Amino acid sequence: MIELLLPPQWLVRCRRHLAAANILEVQPPDLAAGVGFLAQQCAECALKAVLIWREADLPRTHDLGDLLSRIRTAGVDVPPELLELAALAAFAVELRYAAPDTVNVESARTATRLAPAALNWAQYLIGVAG
Repeated sequence: MIELLLPPQWLVRCRRHLAAANILEVQPPDLAAGVGFLAQQCAECALKAVLIWREADLPRTHDLGDLLSRIRTAGVDVPPELLELAALAAFAVELRYAAPDTVNVESARTATRLAPAALNWAQYLIGVAG
């Protein structure tokens, strides 16, 4: 049996992914897919931290819409602005294998705008300072 990380450990991963995304964001545009992927990973880790905090089942998925749905099922109100996170799932699956120029800089910027919101929300719920 694999021992799951505790919510604060997930949030450490989350902050690392976000820091890496922020570093890449100021690099050449052909790294936009990497920026989006890291931002998506940040959001995914934040949502999984919330699920573990609620002692809910943790699925092996990159589907942020599914994770948000599971969080609501676990009795947690999800702020409306976080529902946009579902759009980042493409960075974890389809765009991982796409040509670098498939992802535009604007979609990567959207990802880096949404990811910190997920992190801040998870930290607030779990009671972990950034």
